[in-house]
Formats: sequence, C-alpha cells, structure tokens
Amino acid sequence: MKHWCKRFGLLFTMMVIWGFGVTFAQTVQQRFDEANNAALQGNLAEAYEAYQSLEADGHVSGKLYYNLGIIAFQLDSLSVSKLYHIAAMRYNETRTPAAEAITFLDTRFPQRVAELPKLPWEQFFDFLLRTFGLNLLFGSVIFIANTGIILYMLGWWIGRPRWLRGAYLSALLYTLTFLSISLYIDYKEHRYRDGVIIEGQYAVKEEPNPASAVVTQAYEGYRFLVDLEQSAKKPGWLYVRLSNGLYGWLPQHAIRMI
Repeated sequence: MKHWCKRFGLLFTMMVIWGFGVTFAQTVQQRFDEANNAALQGNLAEAYEAYQSLEADGHVSGKLYYNLGIIAFQLDSLSVSKLYHIAAMRYNETRTPAAEAITFLDTRFPQRVAELPKLPWEQFFDFLLRTFGLNLLFGSVIFIANTGIILYMLGWWIGRPRWLRGAYLSALLYTLTFLSISLYIDYKEHRYRDGVIIEGQYAVKEEPNPASAVVTQAYEGYRFLVDLEQSAKKPGWLYVRLSNGLYGWLPQHAIRMI
C-alpha cells in the first residue's frame, strides 16, 4: 500500500509541475499576443509598455526585440529602434529582417560612421552562438568528452585497434577545441555589451577624463561595443570600441546598452 501511495504521490507531483509549466508558458504567450493585438489596433504606447514588461521579466526572444524595434520606430525613436534591432540580430529567427532594418535606420540618421566588417573568426564565433547557443555548445563538449572516455575504457577489454584509437583521439581533439571556443564565447558574452547613443552628441575621449584629448565625435545612433571589464575600473565612464575600429571613453550616461 505504501509503495502505491509513493508512486501516486510522485505522479501527482509531476502532474502539478507540468501543469504549472504549461500555465506559465500560456501566460507568457498570452501577454505577447495581447501586446501584438494592441500594436495592430494602433495602441503603440500600450504595446510598447507590454513588450517592455515581458523583457523586464526575462521573457526575451528575437521576435520580442524585433517588435520593440518596430514600435520604437513608429514612436519616432530611431536610435532606440536600432538598439532593439541589434538585439534581434542575435537570434536566427529575426537576424535577416533585423539587419535590413538597421541598414534602413542608418540612412535616417543625420550623421553616419563607417563600419568595419567583423573579422572572419569573429563571424564564426557569432554563427556558433546564434545557431547553437552556449548551453548546447557546452552540452556537446560534455557528451563528446564522456564518449571519448567510454571508448578509451573500452580499449581495456577489446584492445586498441586503429579505429578505436582514432575515435577517442578525435573525441579528445573535439573536446579541447570546442571547449576553448565555448569558453571564449562565454567570456566575450560576459565582458562585452552592445550599446547605442540614444540622443545628443558626445566626444569620445582618449582617457576617462573630461579634459582628455578627443578621439572623435559620436552622435545619436552611433553603435559601440562596451568593454565592461575596463569600464568597471573607471566609475562613471565606459570604455568603448566604435564600429569604425576606434577606441575611447564615453560618459556612462551617453550610451544605452542591451
């Protein structure tokens, strides 16, 4: 009797957890649909607030950022729209339309800056991050590493024929290579953040000092890669890289990051 009671209790607990999960997913989707309906009905401010509420609660996705970018544009904020479309580019589902939107937005800003193309290996790392994500990359590393260990231990019983040596050595090579890549991508994700000047004009300084020499002038819509590690050493300032390759310092309030 106790045995069946325990089984029933476990089954009941699993059903409750599953029910909460389904309800939670439906609630998030319902909020997203309500925001979409508000946008379609022309209630832009209401839709914008609803999308931002989902973002604040951590329910982010490419579609959410893309929709935020569209609404921001309709509310006449080009720079905020660009920022959200930059975020949408991180997701495969919205990468292409978001990139097209950014190209269009850049033509609307009074001042523009030349953009250097990303280096080939940086494009490769971005592709891995967009396509697989860090969790899947680390998961594949763990899986292949364990497979290699099992193959190596198998050699204790059947010997080590050439195919087996090749298999576990390949697993070792894959593990080391993709572990290094995954750690590097994770490091970049924690150290760097995209940012955009939302309004105004600022001088990019050589040093985090108002009296320092000016590297260049930056305007609304300019995009930066913010080095959080270096910035943390100088409170009130951000160490940034412009899309044209120049480095410098900006006041912290100048940039909005995502």
